[in-house]
Order: sequence, then structure tokens, then C-alpha cells
Amino acid sequence: RDGRIYGRGSCDTKGSLAAMLIALSSLGERQPRATVVVAASIDEEYRKLGARAIADSGVAYEGAVVGEPTELELVVAHMGSVRWQIEVQGVPA
Repeated sequence: RDGRIYGRGSCDTKGSLAAMLIALSSLGERQPRATVVVAASIDEEYRKLGARAIADSGVAYEGAVVGEPTELELVVAHMGSVRWQIEVQGVPA
């Protein structure tokens, strides 16, 4: 409204998404050997529907660029969760 964005997450990662899309458009001109996918999720502040849909898609990605603000610090991980089911066999000691 009136040239401004309002709502949850409106100033969170919109700039990084715009930068990634611009970088991707120039990458397309170079025809990379790898497949590049843009997966922009929605609803991260509440039910995480977008992230769930990406995770449930069954697609295995080799890497990711996360546009979450890090104050220009390079990071190799970001907050998230993982669940494992592990079965072990053995005898009591």
C-alpha cells in the first residue's frame, strides 16, 4: 500500500530473493551444466507450509542458497530441524 510492503516477514528476505533472481537471469545466459531451481517458500512465520511442501516434494538437492539475513557473515548451516528414525540391534551389557 502506498509503495510499501506490510505484513509478517515483509522486510525479511525479499531483497535477497530479488538479488538471487537477478543473478539467476544472468546465469541463464551462460547455460550452466547443472540444473538450478528457485524454491521460494511462504508462511515461514506461522505454519511453514512452503518449507513443508518443498521437503515433501521428494526432490533431493545437492546444495542451497538461503537468503536469510546473516549480517554479511558466511554460514554453512541455518536453523531448522531434522528427524531420524534409528534402529539398533544388540544385547544388554
